[in-house]
Amino acid sequence: MTYLTNEPTFRSDATFVLFDIDASQTDFYRFDELFEIVSDDEVDSKDLTIFKYAEIGNVSSSEDVYPVLLDMDDQNDLNANYFKKISKGDIIRVKENDILISKVRPYLKKILLIDDSNCDILYTSSFIHLRPRKSPRILFYLLKSHFIEYLNSISRQGKGYPTLNEHDLNYLKFSKSIIDVALAKEESLLLEISKLENQIKELKRSRVPESVIIDNILGTSFNWDFETFKKKKEIRTYQTSFADLSANYDYRMSAKFHRPSGKFVYEDITKMNCLRIKNYISEPISLGASVSPSDFDNNGEYYYISMATVKNYKVELDETQLLSDNYVKQPKVSKKKVAKGDIIMTRSGAAIGKFALVEGELNAIHADFTMKIRLSNIDKLFAYYYFRSVYFQYLIEINYKGLQNNNIFPNQVQEFPIPDIPLKLQNSIVEKIRKQIDKQNESMEEIRKLREKIDSTMDIAIRS
Repeated sequence: MTYLTNEPTFRSDATFVLFDIDASQTDFYRFDELFEIVSDDEVDSKDLTIFKYAEIGNVSSSEDVYPVLLDMDDQNDLNANYFKKISKGDIIRVKENDILISKVRPYLKKILLIDDSNCDILYTSSFIHLRPRKSPRILFYLLKSHFIEYLNSISRQGKGYPTLNEHDLNYLKFSKSIIDVALAKEESLLLEISKLENQIKELKRSRVPESVIIDNILGTSFNWDFETFKKKKEIRTYQTSFADLSANYDYRMSAKFHRPSGKFVYEDITKMNCLRIKNYISEPISLGASVSPSDFDNNGEYYYISMATVKNYKVELDETQLLSDNYVKQPKVSKKKVAKGDIIMTRSGAAIGKFALVEGELNAIHADFTMKIRLSNIDKLFAYYYFRSVYFQYLIEINYKGLQNNNIFPNQVQEFPIPDIPLKLQNSIVEKIRKQIDKQNESMEEIRKLREKIDSTMDIAIRS
C-alpha cells in the first residue's frame, strides 16, 4: 500500500502497478533522457489565415494524415466545430522530427513522426507533443513496436476510452540495452527501414480515394458532366426570380438552396430515367434513439451506432458503446434496431451526409442523429455507392437547414432522385466499383506487411 501512495494521483490499477514494478528492476533510460514534452507549441488563432488542421480522426495508425483546409475568413456551418475548438486553444504547431502520440486509445498506434510531408499542418492538442533527444526515427519505430505496450500500460481506463496523460509518461522506463543496441546500429537500421518506407510511399502514391473510384464509375455510367458542375460551383453571385424562390414546398429562400450548381446537379441526374428514394423504401425513413450515460452497459448485447461509428463510411463497432438490456427492451428503442441491408446516414453537424451499409447481421441501435434507410427492389450496394457520390452529397449540402448546427430530415431525403435502371445494370456498376476498391485493399495489405517488416527489422536488430 505504501508503494501505491507514491503515485500522486493514487493510481492502483493493476496494469500500471505491475508495469512500474517490472520496469524498475532493469537498467533503464528515464523518459526525460530520451524525450522532451513540448510546451511552447501553442498557436494564436489571431495569427491564422488559411491553414491545414488535423484532429486525431484525421490521422491513421499507418501514419497517413488527412487534414482539413480551413480559412479564418470562411467560417460556416460545415466547419463551425473546428473553429469552436481552435478558438479555445485546441491547436498546436510542430517541427520536423517531433513525435505526436494520441491521448486517446493508444492501442490504435496513432503515433506520428513529423517530416517534410506533414510539418506544415497544425494539429489538435489532443496529441501529446514530444521532441526526441536522440535519434528521432529510431525512437519513433521503437515506440510503435517494441514499446507500444508501455504506452498501453500507463493509459488510464475511464468511463470511455483508455487515455494517456502526458505527466504519466514520466513513469516510462526504457530498457537501456535495447536503446543502446538500436542506436549503435542506427545507420544500417535506417538504411534498411528507408528501403521499406520507399516501397510504402510508392504503394500510397498508387492509391485512389474510394470517393474518386465511385464518382468515376458512376459518372461514366450515367454520363454525368462533372466539368460543367465544377464551373457552376465557381459562380459566387447569381440572379433569380421570386417565382423560382417560391418553387419549393417549404419556401426555402436561402442562396445556398437556389445555387445554379444545385439546379445543374438535379438536372444532370434526372436527364435519365429516375425515381425518388421514397419509391424504393420498404418502410418510412426513421431517426434513431436518444441515449444517456446510464443507458450504457459493458455487459450488454447491443451496440450503439453513433455518428462517430459511421464516420469512415462503414460501421465501426466500439466495445465501450454497448447498451443495457433494459434500455434496448423499451418499445420506443427496440424499433430503432438495425438489420442487414440497412443504410445508416448521419443527419446533423459537420459530419452530415456520411453513409454506412449494414452488411451482416448486427445487434445494434442507431442514434438519434442518424437516419435508417431501409430499401427494397434495389441493389443495396448500388444505393450506398450512389449516396456517396459527389452529386448526391451536393444535394445534401444545398438542402440541409440550420444556422448553428446543420440538419437534414427524412422528408427531404426521400424526395431526392435516384437513377431508375435495371437490377442487372446496378449489379454491374457495383461489381466495377467493388473490383477497384478490392484492388486498393490489396495495396493496403501490402503496406501493412511492409510495416510489420519494419517492426521485425527493429526486433531482429535489438535481439542479435
